[in-house]
Amino acid sequence: MKLNKEILKTRPVFSPEGRLDASNAGLFKSRLNEEITAEKEIVIDLSRLEFLDSSGIGALISIHRKCDKERGGLKLVCQHDRIRKVLELTRADRLFDIYDEAEAAAGSFLK
Repeated sequence: MKLNKEILKTRPVFSPEGRLDASNAGLFKSRLNEEITAEKEIVIDLSRLEFLDSSGIGALISIHRKCDKERGGLKLVCQHDRIRKVLELTRADRLFDIYDEAEAAAGSFLK
């Protein structure tokens, strides 16, 4: 899995590409936990994901908890119906603020 990073409205936006599953969820979580030390408010854009399983959702939940512990925040961007459906079926959509666009997610921290 490739992990891209860009800055929008002074907030880091991380975009994993490919699959977020048991084979790479631990690495994904560890890389983002390092970033949370420097940046407490982050956006994860799931638009480039092809597949998300329960291990990937577990990693997202862990990252969300770390952001909360650091008094920060995590916003998700999800444009694909199949990824959003996985979040809904697992009820993870109730935990996260989910946006259609990265600009809107990054801008929501400024309010």
